[in-house]
Amino acid sequence: MLIPDDEVNARLGSTIAGKYELLRVLGVGGMGAVYEARHRFTERHVALKLMIGKGRDPRNSARLLVEARAASAIGHPAIVDVLDAGQTEDGSPYLVLELLAGTDLQMALEERRLTAMEMVAITVQVLEALHAAHERGIIHRDVKPENVFLTTNDRGEPRVKLLDFGLAKELTAGPDGWKTMDGTALGTPDYMSPEQARGAQVDARTDVWSVGVLLYHGLCGHPPFSEENYNRLLSRILTEDAPHLSRLRPDVPAAIASVVMRALRRERAERWQTAAEMARALREGGARISAADWELVTISSTTPTVSLSGAAPVFAGAGTIVDPPVVAAPAVTVAAATPRRGRALVLIAAFVLVMGVLLALLAALPARESRRAPAPSARRTPRAAVRESSSPRSQPQAVFEAEAAAPAAAAAAADAPEAEPRPLARRKVRRRHSPPSAPATERSRLDPIRSWR
Repeated sequence: MLIPDDEVNARLGSTIAGKYELLRVLGVGGMGAVYEARHRFTERHVALKLMIGKGRDPRNSARLLVEARAASAIGHPAIVDVLDAGQTEDGSPYLVLELLAGTDLQMALEERRLTAMEMVAITVQVLEALHAAHERGIIHRDVKPENVFLTTNDRGEPRVKLLDFGLAKELTAGPDGWKTMDGTALGTPDYMSPEQARGAQVDARTDVWSVGVLLYHGLCGHPPFSEENYNRLLSRILTEDAPHLSRLRPDVPAAIASVVMRALRRERAERWQTAAEMARALREGGARISAADWELVTISSTTPTVSLSGAAPVFAGAGTIVDPPVVAAPAVTVAAATPRRGRALVLIAAFVLVMGVLLALLAALPARESRRAPAPSARRTPRAAVRESSSPRSQPQAVFEAEAAAPAAAAAAADAPEAEPRPLARRKVRRRHSPPSAPATERSRLDPIRSWR
């Protein structure tokens, strides 16, 4: 239950700790609110998280202190900066954070503003931030889209900021490996690992599981386990294997799907053992995928699959990705045109042939040479369409065999603007990271991400 608006708004215009003037409300939760504030002396604008009502409970105050210490201890560019912390005169704890411009990943997924490549690149940055935390003995324990913020750096380059270390746990190394200091099971249910569901000890691989759920959600449109009943959800997490991503989303490259599914192994020993290891696997897998193949992957769609001309199924409903009917158009115009269009093509071809013969007779050229001249012009359009239909852009299911195959895909894609449909070719060029002649590893690099649209 959210804190009432009147209680939240009543604090606007007040000054916290004699220096932070509350300007406007950025967000409201069940235990507090986040305000945009201005430092009275430096005039810097910041985000101020203030615990109100039940948020003033000592346990929640302790959680806020944990968040402040954890984020400050890590000091990574992909983790939100904590600038200050303390208590107000009435005992309400507060936390001062850098003010970010952008949106959280949950909102971006709901609005389908990301490509599959961008989703993978976001995940890599999240893993890099978590690896930095793990190296300092800190486990996040609450990785989810709402805690991943999409923003830009000073140079306008897209960047991720990992938020909310309030559930973070410091770890101590012992004879049995990493252990939590109190073993408390906390987290967001849909993203909770089996060990969290059991209330068992957590370690870095716990966050790896949650990142696997994050990427699975981003590519599939929902987490691998989703139940309205809390106990049933935990039971499934503990006893069932996650539905394989490739079965639900055949258009997701196998090189990426396999990384996700390994992160979701119930036994920790079978998962990626570190966040850095998983990030490296995503980078290597992504480098083997051509830009044309990336664009065939839709994102965050829960609509059923659609089969085109017997090809492997793709998913509709992602406005930022190539629309499958447009991709299939060249093949349709060659193989099975509509009757009206077919008659027109026949008439045009006949006219061209007749004119060619007449011109040949009038010019009194040798028969063999004159009769052959019209043929290329009569067949030029169909050949162009066939060349387009055989390019990677017209294949709903990309082939992910080896990095060596990528240059051929780039060459085919480079020919595409000469053939229909031209709007599709222009869209592809606009989304490309690098020129089509670049090597595959450069053309499909995961960093930097283009932009959060």
